[in-house]
Amino acid sequence: MAIKPLAAMEKSLIGRCNTVRGQMAIIVPSERYGHEPGILLEFMDSIVAAGEVEAQTAYNYYMTARTLVKYLHKCRYGVEAPLDEVVLTRVSTEELLSITPDEWAGYLDYYVRTVRERAGPLAVRITVFRRLYGWLENKTGRPAPKFVMSTKRPKSPNSAQSTAASPHSVQEIISSLKGEFRARNISIVLLAARCGIGLDEIVDLDLEDVKLNSICVQGLSGRLREIPLDDMTKAMLDQYIEERIPPIDGGNTLFVSKKRGRLKRGAMQKMLRKAVRNTSEKTQVVTFRDLQQGWMRQTAELDSQGLIKHGRVGSRKYI
Repeated sequence: MAIKPLAAMEKSLIGRCNTVRGQMAIIVPSERYGHEPGILLEFMDSIVAAGEVEAQTAYNYYMTARTLVKYLHKCRYGVEAPLDEVVLTRVSTEELLSITPDEWAGYLDYYVRTVRERAGPLAVRITVFRRLYGWLENKTGRPAPKFVMSTKRPKSPNSAQSTAASPHSVQEIISSLKGEFRARNISIVLLAARCGIGLDEIVDLDLEDVKLNSICVQGLSGRLREIPLDDMTKAMLDQYIEERIPPIDGGNTLFVSKKRGRLKRGAMQKMLRKAVRNTSEKTQVVTFRDLQQGWMRQTAELDSQGLIKHGRVGSRKYI
């Protein structure tokens, strides 16, 4: 049996260990993230234990795989509920390996035509299932479905071809956001569309990052930026903060989920996908990246007209 070098072992454990009563313990993703018992939990734990991916990535794989099982339940048992509301009890190996070509084609078609998933996320989705079925083949000795393993991944468009969200699309999205978390969700959209803040940066925001007329953002590089807030974004943030219920974990996250924890990246993406469903055809494909690129395009136009004053590094002020 091959033995990993110590450095490689340490690297594979990063993000998967925690200190419990002074001793190092490996985090088992299923204990923290698992929903229903079954083969998908085993898959998630296995790829983390093997050091292939971090726990959060394995969780994303797990949640993606659950959507296929939910789709199979809808097809096989006539479940009338929307896909994200289908309840699973236990996921078996047989359920996954008994998938038919028509079921697989229908599942992908659902994400292409109904969800209008873009080429990039759809390619990732297909990759996840290739990995899952390859793992099942190694585990059970039963061949993975050829129609799954041979599915071609769509090519992502070049970044230069990506669509920047127009002000009209942003307004359509804002108008479609209603309900209990309206102020929170509109604030999230505006921070991307009118301040150019990235999705991961929005997730990491804390309440103290919001200043009187600006917001402080720390990027992945660790560089701190102070970004001015326009009147609309400031007003919506003020409204949200006034009605915000503090999280129960003792933290001070800015955007709080229904379960009173930090609102996660996936939840924000899901919110936007639901918001664009009842908008115009052009707006229905808008993502957070498009919102951010729309801001970048508008900023570049203002900058070329001399309407932006550059102050200290990372800050911009509109004249």
